[in-house]
Amino acid sequence: MSQLERSTSLLAVGTENQPELRDNPKVHFVETAIGKTDRISRDGTPFMTLPTIMKDNGHFWVDFLKLDVEGAEYRLLDTWMEHYDDVLPFSQLLVEIHLKEEDGDEVSFSDFRQWWERVEAAGLRPFWAEQDKSPESLMASLNPMGEPVKFSHYSFINTRGRHILVE
Repeated sequence: MSQLERSTSLLAVGTENQPELRDNPKVHFVETAIGKTDRISRDGTPFMTLPTIMKDNGHFWVDFLKLDVEGAEYRLLDTWMEHYDDVLPFSQLLVEIHLKEEDGDEVSFSDFRQWWERVEAAGLRPFWAEQDKSPESLMASLNPMGEPVKFSHYSFINTRGRHILVE
């Protein structure tokens, strides 16, 4: 039985058409991109902040948050850590961490380490990681002159707040 079948509801946020989410009565789908500010981009894509999405949907806590924002994860998590001060509003975070930022600049080891230390200082502890397993990355790993891995998935437990994972 999938998690969605066992749970009472799921709040899904995204801009891609995902029929398995849109057509499921247990899912409330919010068609927006998640961003640092509430705005409409030049191409018409709506962006909403996590606090706005949660407020508009009557949530004060999220059990599981999956984040895939193609290089914007660094700035986005920094924004959340500044906004929420002591306790981030979720129990678990699964995030795709890219080696390049959204503007295409590579993330230096020093910058990544400093960001990682801020994430840990905010109470997030990694407990699982997996490298990109896309066909392109797998082929590159076989070829020493190939492209390096572009991203990895990381899961974090939030050690702060009152939730079932830490009580």
